[in-house]
Amino acid sequence: MHLDLIDFTAFKDDLSYLIPSDYRRPVLHGAAVQAVSSFTFGALVLQNLQQPSFGIQLTVADVLKNFSLNGFQLTPRLVSLLGLTKNSQFHIRGLGSIFLKQGQYTLLYLNQPSISVSFKKSTSCAWLAIDWSDEIVQQALPYFGWLQKPVRTASDKEALWISKPRAANTRIMDIANDILTNPYNDEIGKLLYENKIREYLLELLIEAGEKPAPKIKLTQLERARIIAIGEEMAANPDKKYPIASLTVKAGMNSIKLKDAFKEIHGRGIFEHQMMARMEEARRLLMETDLSTKQISAMIGYKLTTSFVTRFKKYFGYYSSEVPRNRY
Repeated sequence: MHLDLIDFTAFKDDLSYLIPSDYRRPVLHGAAVQAVSSFTFGALVLQNLQQPSFGIQLTVADVLKNFSLNGFQLTPRLVSLLGLTKNSQFHIRGLGSIFLKQGQYTLLYLNQPSISVSFKKSTSCAWLAIDWSDEIVQQALPYFGWLQKPVRTASDKEALWISKPRAANTRIMDIANDILTNPYNDEIGKLLYENKIREYLLELLIEAGEKPAPKIKLTQLERARIIAIGEEMAANPDKKYPIASLTVKAGMNSIKLKDAFKEIHGRGIFEHQMMARMEEARRLLMETDLSTKQISAMIGYKLTTSFVTRFKKYFGYYSSEVPRNRY
């Protein structure tokens, strides 16, 4: 998915092709960079790594004003979008508007449609876009029967839903993080990217192909309350949320709350809070110089040892192994 700042006249004097010196987010080694940073606008960094069999695009924005950016899909391909922070809003010709919350992904087949992205003032947002060549998709088709019909009919449309926005599971988020934290800036790095984007595709297809749980009847107010609870938990990873207090907030019994929460957010209440805590901890480890003790307290752990144990169990490696402030 190609976004280009060259044609955006407002950026003409501030456009750079280098990562800004104060940038502290992931870097895609070998990617083409377009960046804008100014006191009046804020900061926008686009990184685009295009290979014959895949493309990886990382967009990070901290903007001070509302604006929209136009783009397009270079070649017809299967594309995934993953929201990394806050909410991201896209408009794709042939599909309409797409809203991605943090931790949500969507799968699309884009046949070179026009695309626009909306940025809201005083917000930070980031997303990861990956596309795959037809060769890679064809290799996966025999294992995902449900995918064959959409792929066959995709060439007749500008854009086609493969999977509408839904919560990404832990495996998907872990692979995305592996892609974003590739430590190798050479041929080994390219090999890691290629293997990880294949693994990423398989996990997305496995998740997208799973049948949804039976629908739970909710009023509009009940649904809004559960969405708000999930967003509050993600925004405040240091707080505790006993089931008893959540049932009062949601206005329903604990059984209905647990089932409805999982249907709406794609994971259970405990798993949702744990993901919020661990992802925030990993971000702080990567982007700040705070100590492990400080970070564990910031996400609600009284004992640093408890945090270290939980981090290892969640990610499979120790917090001390996370690269510190490397971007």
